[in-house]
Amino acid sequence: MNSNEKAIEMFEQNKYEEAMELFQQAVHKSRGVQSLNNLAWMYFYEEENDDKALELIREVVKLNPSSYFPYNILGDIYMKQEKWTEANNDYKTMIERIKYGYVPGVEFETDFIGGCYLFGCKRHNHLEYEQ
Repeated sequence: MNSNEKAIEMFEQNKYEEAMELFQQAVHKSRGVQSLNNLAWMYFYEEENDDKALELIREVVKLNPSSYFPYNILGDIYMKQEKWTEANNDYKTMIERIKYGYVPGVEFETDFIGGCYLFGCKRHNHLEYEQ
């Protein structure tokens, strides 16, 4: 089991500190897509450290990953920062990555991305597009 797998296991057991330490170790060992993406996810969604997450996820995107995950995180960061155009562009890239392979359960989520962007949504607390 590698550091990322062990970190995910710790996270699923609600051992956040141990998970964070293992994700950081994974990045220290290898600044690859998976390690950087996982640590960025932790910083953004669990630590609410947007700046650190953005720094890491931009590094991931420079690697031109085939995975849609980094673009989803980047879009979410930009949504939180109210950078609507950037968020829309990254969500579009995410959808393009999904189109090239079957991702179970994602079809439902992607149906709402456009509406989220155009009309605002309660889930993300950005109601700028509602009248």
